[in-house]
Amino acid sequence: MDIYEFLNHLSNATKENFKKTKHFEIRIELREDNLPQEDELFRILTENKPVGILKQRDDKFKVYYEFNEKHDVVVVMSIKSIEPLQINLVTIFPQDRKRREK
Repeated sequence: MDIYEFLNHLSNATKENFKKTKHFEIRIELREDNLPQEDELFRILTENKPVGILKQRDDKFKVYYEFNEKHDVVVVMSIKSIEPLQINLVTIFPQDRKRREK
């Protein structure tokens, strides 16, 4: 799957299409001070456009979203199924916005 195909699926995704992995749940709990709350995260994933995408494997992508003035939120996602659409949320972490803006 290429980035454009991934973006097409991501743009059509709803909250129900995302599945949190165990690793994702652990990471969001450990980093909760620097990450959006769950409702805000799903709003970001379904309504905001990514500011960056890196392909890690054929079905796995690292996706960057603006979060606040200082940080981006980076979510690693994996497409597990297209019909019906299922996107696994693999991990999440905050990243200093300046790393992307260099």
